[in-house]
Amino acid sequence: MRVVAIIALFVLAVTAIVEGAVIARLSSRVDQLAEEVARRRPHGSAGSSDLSGPTGIATARVAPASAPLPRLVAPPVPSGESPPAVAVLEQALSTPTGRQHLQTAMETLREEARQERLARNVEEDVSREQRRRETMVRVLGLSSAEQNRVQQLHTQMQTGRQRVIEEMKAGLKNAETADDEIDALEDETDRQVNALLGEERQRKLREARRAERRRDREGSPTGGGGAGPPSTAPAHPGAAPPPPGAPAPNAGQ
Repeated sequence: MRVVAIIALFVLAVTAIVEGAVIARLSSRVDQLAEEVARRRPHGSAGSSDLSGPTGIATARVAPASAPLPRLVAPPVPSGESPPAVAVLEQALSTPTGRQHLQTAMETLREEARQERLARNVEEDVSREQRRRETMVRVLGLSSAEQNRVQQLHTQMQTGRQRVIEEMKAGLKNAETADDEIDALEDETDRQVNALLGEERQRKLREARRAERRRDREGSPTGGGGAGPPSTAPAHPGAAPPPPGAPAPNAGQ
């Protein structure tokens, strides 16, 4: 809402400047037209009378039909020059105050975009952390008490992140400050989870996650390899004898 109000005020200010310039131009044009009509009107044609008629009665002299009044047409814009509205806008932005208003509006838009992106990333982190906890429980075989502790730590982190996002939306902090505070919350949560797991289980969890990423890249748990053709090599001397009726292997092999 703050951004919309700032942009609306800026547009209204520019519109008022443009309208003032157009009104001034129209007023000047109307004055010119009035002077032109006064010059074209014959002298003594309005309200004049002739008392020299044969009956001695004043007879009105009919004025000849005058030329039609010119239409109110905006003067053409010379080639290479900007239209009046653009010229007024350029004049407004040529002042330090006008440039400052525009810079403030653009910075407000950029800040709003950063805040929206940060809030969207926090929502995506929730599902990502849920998958990490599931992998942790499956690979490390955490006890019920350890699972509850990990869940508690992540819940506290999510509550803190949500509080930071709400304060940011209320205008109490900008996106950069909110991002730094969220990073601090996540780092503290990771530190406590790692202390709970210990160095050995952390190493095991890292290897499991690395293997999962490798499988995801390859697209198959076995790396896409298939079984080869059946081997025709002779059986090992210690292998079980062939079933009855099977052809005996050649002695020379």
